[in-house]
Formats: sequence, C-alpha cells, structure tokens
Amino acid sequence: MGLAAKDLLALDAAMNRALAAGDPSSIEVLGCGEITTVVAFSSGGHRFACKRLPLFATAAGAERYATLFAEYVSVLAARGLRVVTSELQRVERDDGSVVVYCVQPALPEGSLAVPLLRRSDSARARRLFESILDRLLAAVSPQVGVDGQLSNWAIEGDDALLLDVTTPMLKDAAGRNRLDVDLFLAAVPPPVRPVFRRYVVPAVVDKYHDPRGVSLDLVANLIKEGLEHEIAPFLEIANRRLPRPIGAAEVRRYYVSDARVWTVWQAMRRCDRFIRSRLLGRPYPFLLPGPIERRRA
Repeated sequence: MGLAAKDLLALDAAMNRALAAGDPSSIEVLGCGEITTVVAFSSGGHRFACKRLPLFATAAGAERYATLFAEYVSVLAARGLRVVTSELQRVERDDGSVVVYCVQPALPEGSLAVPLLRRSDSARARRLFESILDRLLAAVSPQVGVDGQLSNWAIEGDDALLLDVTTPMLKDAAGRNRLDVDLFLAAVPPPVRPVFRRYVVPAVVDKYHDPRGVSLDLVANLIKEGLEHEIAPFLEIANRRLPRPIGAAEVRRYYVSDARVWTVWQAMRRCDRFIRSRLLGRPYPFLLPGPIERRRA
C-alpha cells in the first residue's frame, strides 16, 4: 500500500504549489482540519487520502514521530480499536527537513460515519453510535488518548474504524505527553504559542484521555454535524457507560465553548497568514479551511 515514489514527489510538488499560491483549487481537498489538510491522490490504479503533517526540522525528529505513531496504532489495536490502514511516507528536503504524509486508502463517502448517520433510521443510528462509543471507551485511559469526533470514524458493517491517528496521544507513567506538541504548535501564530502551550494544549489533550471527556466531545459534535436530534438518545447510551452522567445542557455549553475557541483560533491563523504572505512576502505553510459553519446550540 502507499504511493509510488514518483507519485509521492508529484503530490508534494502539487501541495507546495498550492501553499505558495495560497490556493487549493489545483488539488482535490477531501477535508481541512484545524491543523492539517487531507487531499486525494491516485497512484498505481488506487485512490488514496493523504494528510500532510507539519514540517519536521530534522530526519531524527521525523523518525521519532514515526516510531511513536507505530506504537500508537499498535496500542489501539491491542485495545480492540481498529484503525484504517495507514502508512507514513516521507519527502526529504535538501536543507535536512522532512515532509511526512499519512497515506490511507480513500474510502467511499458512504462508509464515513457522518453521512451514514444522516441517512440512518433511529435504530441503525443507535447501533452505529454504540459501536463508535464502545471502541472509544475501550481505548482511552490516562496513558492513551483518542480524538473520537464523528468525522474521524468510518463504518465497516456494524463496526467502527478510526481514521485519524496522526496525533499519537500517548503519555508516560508520570502523565507527561510523549508526543512533541511543538510540532503541532507550528500551526499556532508565534506570539500566542506560549499561551496555547500552557493553557490550551493540556486542556484539549487531557480531555481525550478521559472517558467522560471523549463522550461529551463526541455527543457535542452532533450539533456541528447537523444531527442534534440524536443528542437525547445518544446521551442515554453514553450515560449507561459513565459513572457520572452528562446532561443535555452540559453538551450545549461545551459545544458553544469549543466553537468559540476554534473560531478565535482560525481568525488568528488567517491574521498570521496575512502577515506572513502579504506583509513579509513568505509562503504560509498551511492551507486554511473556508468559512466553517458553526450551528447554533
């Protein structure tokens, strides 16, 4: 599996052109997250979903990340959480920096959790939610975190597969993050990185290590995806598995707070892009999503 070497270089060249122009119209964007972009690319008669990670300054840094990534996928599998087949592929630059892509088979839209839930009847939707939640709760622990929002899942039969594993959330026995979070803070405008490192990162990461936190995040995500009508029945399912129940009002408060944080985050990134590209004449190293619809809670 994976892109042929020449196709990987062609993909990287296309990404570099899009970044230099600040325009993704020349590539097929499958999804734009808060940090990274997933694009479609064909190689060897197969279609792939390729996520470009923030730039690694050195080959050693890329290697450390790859080792942690492989361990994370292995740990999740040992806990019964299946991951869509994922391979890291690298492009080394003359200056010693490394571009890493996470390459997965491009899945049909009909297998993705969000569109599948939208067209499912109530009984089917509940079975799918239970499959996702059970896989999620079996995996998370103080040492293992999972970003389990709905857009990160695919469905095979009645089983859930995790799509996004590019943030290997593993902690050591002392509770310290084993992932170098500065890699992903590269997407944060430099003036506010210390604030994000001290306050935002711990809150976001710790939530993904807590069964109640990932459950709340998953249910609140229903609002963003236009599935608000499923909040009550999905909460009933989740609360049967949690020692402290989650209420509908808490879900709405969480969604409003989360949406506010990420709206400010994207506004800061657009400002950073303007300063770098328009005032300093430097290419901005990320593709930003267009306007994100934040549904009212």
